[in-house]
Amino acid sequence: MSDCGIVEWVTAVGTLAAVVVALIVAFFPSIRRWYNRPILKIEFENREPFCRHSSMTQSGLNVLGYWVRLRVRNVGRSLARGCEGKLVRITNPSDSIDRPDFDPTILHWVGTAWDKLDNSIGISKDEYEYLDVLYVMNGRPDIIEIGAENRLPRGIRYSFEKQTIRDCTLHVVFYGVNIETVDKSFHLRLVGDEFDKIKLEPLA
Repeated sequence: MSDCGIVEWVTAVGTLAAVVVALIVAFFPSIRRWYNRPILKIEFENREPFCRHSSMTQSGLNVLGYWVRLRVRNVGRSLARGCEGKLVRITNPSDSIDRPDFDPTILHWVGTAWDKLDNSIGISKDEYEYLDVLYVMNGRPDIIEIGAENRLPRGIRYSFEKQTIRDCTLHVVFYGVNIETVDKSFHLRLVGDEFDKIKLEPLA
C-alpha cells in the first residue's frame, strides 16, 4: 500500500472514530436514563397480604371488611415519581362490552389518606406499595365497592350489586411522571356465598 493510501485509510478510520464518539456523547444521556429508569411490576395472589380482612366503621357500627389489593413493585433502578393506578373499564368477558354505568376512576393507595387531594405517590427502587381495587363489608354482603380515591358525588358509580358484577373483567392502568404505562386486567369471580368469597384472576 502506498503512503497516500495509508494516509487515506488512517483518515477514514479517524473520521469514523470521531463519528462514533460523537454519537456516543450525543446519546449517552438518553441511554443512561433508559438504563436507570424505574419499572413497575404488578403482583397479585388470592391470599394475604393481597387480600385482607380489616375492621371498619359503617353507620357508626364496627363491621368486618374484606379488601382486595394489588402490589405495585418498582423493579427498576430509580425512583418512580407521580405513580397512580386507575380502574379504566369494567367489561363483560362474554362480549367484551364495557359497562355503561361506570366511569374511569383513580384508585386509592393503601399508604395514603382517603381525603388526600393529590393521590399520586413515589415508589423507590426495590420497594412496593399496595393499591386498593375493591372491598366488601359483612354489613352489606351483596355489594362490591370500588376502592376509589376521593369518593365524592360526581356521577361516578362506586358500588355494584354482586349479581351484576359477579363475572366481569377489570382493566387497571398504572402510570406516572417518569415510567412507562402498565396495563393489567383481572377476571373477577364469586367463589362462594360468604361475603368475602371473591377471587381475582390475572389475565395475560
